[in-house]
Amino acid sequence: MNAGKGGHERRDAEVVTKRASAGRRTVGIILAAGSSSRMGRPKQLLPYRGKPLLQHTLDLAAPLLPEVIVVLGHAADEIQSALTFPSNARAVLNPDYASGQGASLRAGLASAGDGWSSAVILLGDQPGIGAEVLRMVLEEHKRSGAPVVRTAYAGVPGHPVVLEQSVWQELGADSGDVGARAWIAMHPERVATIALPSPPPIEVDTEEDYLRLLETE
Repeated sequence: MNAGKGGHERRDAEVVTKRASAGRRTVGIILAAGSSSRMGRPKQLLPYRGKPLLQHTLDLAAPLLPEVIVVLGHAADEIQSALTFPSNARAVLNPDYASGQGASLRAGLASAGDGWSSAVILLGDQPGIGAEVLRMVLEEHKRSGAPVVRTAYAGVPGHPVVLEQSVWQELGADSGDVGARAWIAMHPERVATIALPSPPPIEVDTEEDYLRLLETE
């Protein structure tokens, strides 16, 4: 009897552990819905190191996360057809992409649903973010338990940013082209920051940005 009871207890403990592990899962959300108005052409498709610009962020996130959601908007069909989606990645359309990054963030979080404990936010026009930085942010979130974990490059806030699900509803009240920035600025006590000495990776908004990026090849 005791041996059987112990077996049941072990199995129960394994179930609890699996459920807890699942509850700590983080979904990836790549914001890539913008109209590229300053570029004059879809920057998501700019060639860089042999593939579309956006593909780099997708290839970074997919091996490190159980699911990745790519938020598209302007030229969504063209962009989606040019990308190679791993089995754990999918696209979601933000029809309100003209409202700004905040609308894309909300679309990504809504598509993710309730099965995640947190989301890590990446930008589709910033291919210079490396796997090491993404791992650091995810590990700091596990270690600190902070509702928000963000990077700061030479003092400049940047991405990736981890958002605990407990703050998703609060972010839903945000609007416009600010994404989570306004909420984070208002709640510094809920934010853990990873300070990195390097400057921010190039964010490609203009032809000049793209030329600078090409110089790093």
